[in-house]
Amino acid sequence: MRLVNVRSVLVSALIFVLLLTMFPIRPAQAAGPSISVDASKVQGIIDPKVTGGMFEWANNEMNGVWAERVLNRSFENESVYARRSPLYDDFDLATVDASRWTPVLLAGTGSGTAAVSNSKLTLSGAGATARFGMLSNDIPNTARKSTTIETKVTAISGTNALLSIYGGTGAGDFSHFVEYGIEGGVLKVFTSSGVGNWTGGAVSAPGTLSVQVTPYYTGGRKFRFYWNGNLVYSLTDIKDVHAPDFRLFLYGYGSSVTKWDYVRADPAFQRTVRSAFRRFGRRMADGTARRLVLGIVQFQQQQSDDQRGGGKPLRGDVSNP
Repeated sequence: MRLVNVRSVLVSALIFVLLLTMFPIRPAQAAGPSISVDASKVQGIIDPKVTGGMFEWANNEMNGVWAERVLNRSFENESVYARRSPLYDDFDLATVDASRWTPVLLAGTGSGTAAVSNSKLTLSGAGATARFGMLSNDIPNTARKSTTIETKVTAISGTNALLSIYGGTGAGDFSHFVEYGIEGGVLKVFTSSGVGNWTGGAVSAPGTLSVQVTPYYTGGRKFRFYWNGNLVYSLTDIKDVHAPDFRLFLYGYGSSVTKWDYVRADPAFQRTVRSAFRRFGRRMADGTARRLVLGIVQFQQQQSDDQRGGGKPLRGDVSNP
């Protein structure tokens, strides 16, 4: 009986040593250089309302799909994007980023100016009928998923502040668009054909304008319009923006002066943190963790068989579960 107890103690000690070998305890280390975080800057996928963020990568397959955020001192699930945004600008440079934007007088007479200061883009029209603003590079058409366009308007002086989903050719071509923004203190949607024009409820800046745009199908595109994250209007089978790729056009009509905080365009190819954890858990259950558990079970079973005077070994290859 004493021999059995000794063997049990040795088995437990061996398992403990095995676990320490596979998962070593790292000694405490002195803190490295300090990290400075500017919480006022919007960084890609993190919502402007989030007060803090933490990113982790478990393996290459999960890169870009696992994130945690801290909101009100509690961890929350956050939707993250598996594909990189084709357009993101927080206007943090000293001037407008010419690799992303082109100042354009799309229609009307007059001109305007564009300036960046304190991480805000200010557009000032000059002319009673000027449609002066910033035209982005192409936003690639997706195969099946929608693209989400989001921008924050911080101030409006004059007629309006509009985010245009634009499919025209550029300067002088005020056609093939769907516009969404604030005009006269209410939300507005304008289409180049006039089909689906809409007037919404009263709002004021600052606020976030978001539009989900589907790929172009035979019947056209679908558009969903959001204000501060809430769906307010939708359009179906709209053919105004017919080109496979489109661009964004930010502007205010006439002599309007508008300020913009950031712009991003994200393919709606989202995975939640919770589903990422589940996938990672399944990989662990099917791989490393399962091999560890089976190895321990096999070792204990072999010891039990030895104590009984022999027995059949476990079936299967532990190294290839």
